[in-house]
Amino acid sequence: MKTIVEKLMSVLWLLCLLGGWGLTGCATMPGKEIEAPPVTTGFEGLSKRYAVGQIIEPATGNVISFDQMMARLTTVRVVFIGEQHDDMAHHRVQLRIISALVDLGYQVSVGLEMFSRQKQPTLDGYVDGKIAEGDFLAQVGWDGRVGWDFDSYKDILRYCRDHRLPILGLNAPDEVVKKVARQGLAGLAPEERYQLASSIAPVTARQKEFLTKWFGHHQISSVKHTDRFVEAHLVWEETMAETIAQYVTSSAGRDKILVVLSGAGHVVYKFGIPDKVTSRVPVVQLVVIPAAIDYIEGRSRDVADFVWLTEPDVTKMRSDRPRMGIYLAKNKTGAWTVESVKPDTPAARAGFLPGDVLQSVNDRSIIQVKDIHQAVIDAGAKAVHRVIILRNGQSMELRVTLDHPGPAPEIPEK
Repeated sequence: MKTIVEKLMSVLWLLCLLGGWGLTGCATMPGKEIEAPPVTTGFEGLSKRYAVGQIIEPATGNVISFDQMMARLTTVRVVFIGEQHDDMAHHRVQLRIISALVDLGYQVSVGLEMFSRQKQPTLDGYVDGKIAEGDFLAQVGWDGRVGWDFDSYKDILRYCRDHRLPILGLNAPDEVVKKVARQGLAGLAPEERYQLASSIAPVTARQKEFLTKWFGHHQISSVKHTDRFVEAHLVWEETMAETIAQYVTSSAGRDKILVVLSGAGHVVYKFGIPDKVTSRVPVVQLVVIPAAIDYIEGRSRDVADFVWLTEPDVTKMRSDRPRMGIYLAKNKTGAWTVESVKPDTPAARAGFLPGDVLQSVNDRSIIQVKDIHQAVIDAGAKAVHRVIILRNGQSMELRVTLDHPGPAPEIPEK
C-alpha cells in the first residue's frame, strides 16, 4: 500500500507540479474532438488582442521584438523562464534565450528544477565531458525520478555540455521532501533538515489560495492534507531560492547570468521562487513565460514580465475535458502504474485498481503519458477505449467510456 506522501510525490511529479499554470493534469484524458485553437488572446484590463509568436510585455501591453526582450534580459542577474514540462515549444523558447545570451558574449549558467543540489557533482561531470550521457541519466535517476521525456530536455542539456555552461541543481532531495509531506518539518532529523533551505517562510495568503485551488481541482485520491501539500511545495521553492541566492553571490556565479528553468507555476506572479530569492538577496531578475495562446485569455497583467505566445499542443488536456480518473507513477521497472483511482469516474467504473500496470490503450503501447493522450484522440470522442493492463502478473483488458465534460473549474489567479 502506498503511503499518502508517496501518492503526493508521484502526483506532483507526474502532473508536473504547477508546470502548466492552466492546471491541466497528465493523468487526464480527452473525450471529445479537439477544438480549433483561438486566433487571438488578451489580458485582463487590456483591449488589445495578441497572436501566436508575439512577445508581450503585459505591464505596458506592448508587443516587443525578441531583440528588445533580450536587451532587457541582459541587464539582470537572474532570468526565470517558466514552462509546461512536456511542451516542446516552451523548451525551444528556453534554448533560444540561452543561446542568444551566449552569442551576445555573456557568461551563462542554467539552473534546473528537476535536479537536487546533491546531484551537483554528477551535473558538473556531465558538463565537463567526464560522464557520458547514458551514465549521466542513470546517475540522476532520470527515468525513476524525473519522469519527463528526455527528448524535451536533451537539446538544452546537450547545448550546456557542448558550450560548457554550468548546470545548477536547485532542488531538495526527494526522500527528505517525502518525509516533510508525511511528518512535517518538525519530524525531520537534524541531518535531514540540514539538506533543505535554512529558512522556510510561512506561505503567503496569495500563494496558499493558488496552491489550495490547484490541490482541490485535482482532488488527489488519498491525499487529504492540503497543509502537507503546501509545506512540501514550500520546501521545494525555498530550497531552490536559497540555492539561487547562494550561487549568484558566490565566486562561481558572481559574474554570470543565471537562467532558471522551472514549471511556470513556480514563477508566475513572482510569489514562488522569484520573491523567495529577493527575500534573501537584492538581485535584479525578470520572468519570461512561454504560454500557449489558449491559456492566456483574461489573465492579470502582472503574471510575468514577458509572455511569449506559443501554439497550443493538441495532445494536452484541457481542464474542461473529461477525466479518466486515475493517477499514475512509474514503478521500479519504468512502467506506468495506477497509483490511485478516483471514485465514480470512468476508470472506477471500468474496474481499474491501484497497482494495475498500463500496457496499451487502443493498441498503442504506453511508453510516455502522452501515448495515452494520443491514443484517445486518435480513437475519437465516443469510442470505447480498450486498455490492456497487467494485474498481479496477468494480462487483462478493461474498457473505458469517458463522460461528457462538466463546467470547467476556476483556474487560480493571483
